[in-house]
Amino acid sequence: MPTSMRRFLVASCFAEVTQQIHSFRASGVILDHRVLAVALDSMAFRKSAGNR
Repeated sequence: MPTSMRRFLVASCFAEVTQQIHSFRASGVILDHRVLAVALDSMAFRKSAGNR
């Protein structure tokens, strides 16, 4: 296999892995934001009901 072909295959593999990592990271950030939003809503509800 020519060197240029090997480089292309390795580069495309790294690009795919990098894209997956960014996708997983973005999914984690979205989940963290949702969890934080639920917690803040719960705290606000308890505070408005007079409980802390």
